[in-house]
Amino acid sequence: MTTVITNTLLDALRQRVADLMSYGRYMVGGSWIRSEIVTKEVQQSGIVYVCFYVNKSAAPATKFQLLDSSDNVLAEREETLTVPDSYDAVLYRFKFGVSAGEFTAEDDNE
Repeated sequence: MTTVITNTLLDALRQRVADLMSYGRYMVGGSWIRSEIVTKEVQQSGIVYVCFYVNKSAAPATKFQLLDSSDNVLAEREETLTVPDSYDAVLYRFKFGVSAGEFTAEDDNE
């Protein structure tokens, strides 16, 4: 037997993912810098975007996180980002895909 998740539930889950995010932060030279989220949106395609600004600094940013209102890390990524000299800041984006897969009665045994 297959359980089907409706689009209504998927839409609610996508919105919940966006709503959970309270702020972003990024690491520069071993210190975390907090950044307010400027965009939380759910696209028609089901993709959730959460964006915050990374300001120009002497050293590149090397870690990025999204946190909830209780300071729990909900998502994180490591990469090196240097803000170009011609910019004061750049927009940093997390992208989430929330979709349904199929499970069958055999999957219940796992």
